[in-house]
Amino acid sequence: MDKKGRKKLAELAVNGDTDAFSKLYGEIYKELYYYALANLQNAEDAADAAEQQRDPEPDQLHFLQRAAGKQTEAKQQKNE
Repeated sequence: MDKKGRKKLAELAVNGDTDAFSKLYGEIYKELYYYALANLQNAEDAADAAEQQRDPEPDQLHFLQRAAGKQTEAKQQKNE
């Protein structure tokens, strides 16, 4: 999914669209996991941390907007 697609899903998710949130979460789960693994240095803790993002509090959904943009940029840089 491209950056525009992720941003659109993030916007919809922040506004309460649970389907959009599920799709976006599926898109960024691996990135969340590997980010957590790099920081926590423990696979089980990393999986727990990534899974906790599946059901965030409404006031925490702003992370989606940042994640949608940053993960796409990182993939583009990797592919260049």
